[in-house]
Amino acid sequence: MIPDLTGKAGSLLDRRFVLNALLPALATLALAAAVAAQVSVGTGRALRRWDALNSGRQALVVVALIAATAILAGLLAANTSTLVRWHEGYWPTPAGRRLAALGRDHYRRTGAAGDDFPPQTRPEELMPTRVGNVLKAAEMYPRLRYGLDPVIVWPRLYPLLPPSFVTTIGAAKADLELYVVVSTLATALGVAGGITLAAGHAPAGLFLGWYWGAALLAAAVRHAAAGPARQYALQVRVAFDLYRADLLHRLDLPADPAMERATWQQLANLWQIGVPLTADATAETPQRPDLGAPGRFSAVPLRIWWWTLMVLTGLAGLALTRR
Repeated sequence: MIPDLTGKAGSLLDRRFVLNALLPALATLALAAAVAAQVSVGTGRALRRWDALNSGRQALVVVALIAATAILAGLLAANTSTLVRWHEGYWPTPAGRRLAALGRDHYRRTGAAGDDFPPQTRPEELMPTRVGNVLKAAEMYPRLRYGLDPVIVWPRLYPLLPPSFVTTIGAAKADLELYVVVSTLATALGVAGGITLAAGHAPAGLFLGWYWGAALLAAAVRHAAAGPARQYALQVRVAFDLYRADLLHRLDLPADPAMERATWQQLANLWQIGVPLTADATAETPQRPDLGAPGRFSAVPLRIWWWTLMVLTGLAGLALTRR
């Protein structure tokens, strides 16, 4: 994954922070409070109790809500890159790796091709999600076209980008992050709220509407995230196309097209393992892993597994509400 250098929102006045962290955090806590009120005493009684509080206690509750919102928003802003990686399909747990293998095998089976996917000659680079494949294809673009490693070159290239281009690529990344944050919060709200409603024996319609509604919202936003991911991926490609020669110029290295691949290989060796630029650059021919044939379960896309899990757990929760 290309490092995120587009800037972290650190101020309540920052538009990116407000849209991608503060407002989603506020909406999440407000909905969580509504569920808690419904389960504990009922919404109507909770509102009457609120009206009965004096202004001092109401102010304390508002201050507590503001503090909780700021903390949650700060956590979201600090971990947005991690959430993006999760949506790409980097799932490090044993169960996550197995699920990722199913997703990759599904795309292999369907012969996924185009700008949204790594080349068909590199099936080992496929990711288990659509967003992951869009960003992986953008990451592989400079590697295949120019022979450079974007992961180690990007932190050195980014400071050389013009301010207008930094603004453009930052806006594209912020759009993607908004979708990722909303999808994550919808999933968390659906699960946590569903468990709370089921344990509190809430009405069946309320439980299913909440649980499946949140699942539908999360799935729809996750699917729509491919659009902003494409815009961000396009800007990454453009950055390497237009400004990689500026980096070579700053390093006082030749930008001769005939020598460019060897130059980038030498720089990769220098930055990764400390090999001097005077050493000979040898082209690597890595052995591609034998991926074998896709398993029979890979014929089912991950979204079907997702909805199967949501339906089954929703029905299990419905049984709890009727006890």
